[in-house]
Amino acid sequence: MKAALFDFDGTLVDSMPTWGRKVLRILELSGITPPEGILRILTPLGDTGSMKYFKEQFGVTMTEEEMLREMDAFAVPKYAHDILLKKGAREYLEALRANGVRIFLLTASPRQCFVPCLENVGVASLFEEAWSCEDFKTVKSNPDIYRMAAERMGVSVGDITFFDDNIIALKTAKEAGLRTVGVFDESSAADEAAIRVFTDEYVYALNEAGI
Repeated sequence: MKAALFDFDGTLVDSMPTWGRKVLRILELSGITPPEGILRILTPLGDTGSMKYFKEQFGVTMTEEEMLREMDAFAVPKYAHDILLKKGAREYLEALRANGVRIFLLTASPRQCFVPCLENVGVASLFEEAWSCEDFKTVKSNPDIYRMAAERMGVSVGDITFFDDNIIALKTAKEAGLRTVGVFDESSAADEAAIRVFTDEYVYALNEAGI
C-alpha cells in the first residue's frame, strides 16, 4: 500500500449517531418526519450537500446559515470532547505509518468538527493532510473528488486505498479506480452485503485490514 485515504465519521470515529442527529434535527425543526433510510443518502453529501437536499426535496425554508448554526451548536462540542476512535483505529494508523504508508483523510464533515476531534483523540499528527469535501466544492458521490484528492496527494488513483463505511462513497470511489476497503459501522450494517460488492476488502475493525 502506498497511500491510504480515510473517511472520518463511522470509519475512524464512532460518530454516526451524533452526525445523524445533527442533520436530521434540521428536518425535525422544520416539522418534517425524516424518511426511513435517508441517512444512506445524506452521509456522502455532508453538511453542505444535505442542506441543498433538504431545500430541494423537502422545501425546508431555513437559510443555510440558520441550518449550519443549528447543526454546529449541537455537534461541535460533542466532536471536540465526547466522540472516540473506533476499535482498532489507532493501532492500524500507527501500523501504516510504521510501514511507510502515507495517510490522508477525506470527510463530508466540516473542519470545525473533525479537526478538534482528531486532536482530542490524539491522532491528528498521523495524517499528512486532512480535507473536508468542502475543500473540493463537491461531495463523495461525485467521482471527481477522488481524482482531485489523488492529484493533491501526488499519487495515481490506483495507488490509493480508500476506507469508508458508506455504500455510495465506496461504490463511487471504486468506479473512480481506487482500491476500496469497507469498514463495518452499525449505521450501515444493513448494507453490508451490497458494500462487499464494491470493496476489495471488508473489515469489522480497522486493525483487521491488510497493509
